[in-house]
Amino acid sequence: AGTRRGDKAEPGRDRARDSDEERLGRARAREKAMVFLDVLVNYGCRRWLHKEDYSFDEGGDKTRSSSRPSQYPLLGFKDRHLEDDYLEYLVVASKARIILGYVTAILLYSAIFACSWVVYDLGMWAEQLYKILSDEQKEAFKEYQPEGTWAKYFPMSTSTMYAFLCLVLLMFILGLVAVVCMYQMKRFEKHRTWIFYFTPAMYLLYMAYEGFRFAYSNQSYNDFFGPASWVFVLIFQYAAPLASLFFISLPTL
Repeated sequence: AGTRRGDKAEPGRDRARDSDEERLGRARAREKAMVFLDVLVNYGCRRWLHKEDYSFDEGGDKTRSSSRPSQYPLLGFKDRHLEDDYLEYLVVASKARIILGYVTAILLYSAIFACSWVVYDLGMWAEQLYKILSDEQKEAFKEYQPEGTWAKYFPMSTSTMYAFLCLVLLMFILGLVAVVCMYQMKRFEKHRTWIFYFTPAMYLLYMAYEGFRFAYSNQSYNDFFGPASWVFVLIFQYAAPLASLFFISLPTL
C-alpha cells in the first residue's frame, strides 16, 4: 500500500516540478526579451537599484510592514521586478493615449512641414545665388543678414535642412507603425515595454534637432511680430508637435 501511495504521489510531484520549470522558462524568456534594453538601462545598475522584494499574499495584504512599496525619486520602484510588472501594465493601459499622441504629433508636424515647402523654391534659389558670389560678396551677404536668422549662419544648407525635415516626419511615422505593430502582433507581446524606451528617445531627438534650429533662427519673424517674435516661433513652429505629450503617459526613464 505504501508503494501504491508513493506511486500516486509521483504524478503530483511531477506536475509541481513541471510547473516550476514552466515558470522558470517564462522568466528566462522574459529576460531574453529585454536583453538589449537591459544592457543599456537595467543590467548596468539593476543590482544596485534592486533594494527590496515587495510582494502580496493571497488575501492582498502586504508581507512587509510598510503600507506601500518604496520608490526612487525618478527611477521607479526599488523592487525592480515590481517595476517591470508596473511598466507592462502601464503600456497596455496607455495604448489609446500613446497612439493618439503619435497621430497628434504627426498631424501638427505635417502642418509645419507643408508650410515650410512654400518657401522651398525661394530657399534653393538663394542657395544657388550664394554659390556664384565671390568671397567678399559672401561675407557682405552674411553681414547684411540680421542676427538670429538661419541664412546668416548657414546660407548653403537649404537642401540639408529640408532633408532633415523629411527625416523627422519619417521618424514619427515609423514610430507610429512600430507602436501599432507591437500592440497588434502577438510576437511583440513581450516587447511592448520597449515603447517606453524608443518613444521618449524619439521626442528627445526631435527636441534636440528643433532646439538647434531655434537657436539660429529665433528672430526670423521680427518683421511680422517684432522683437517678441521668438515666442510665436517657439510655440507655433518648433514646439507645436510637443502638444501631443498631453495625451501620452510616459514614465520617467
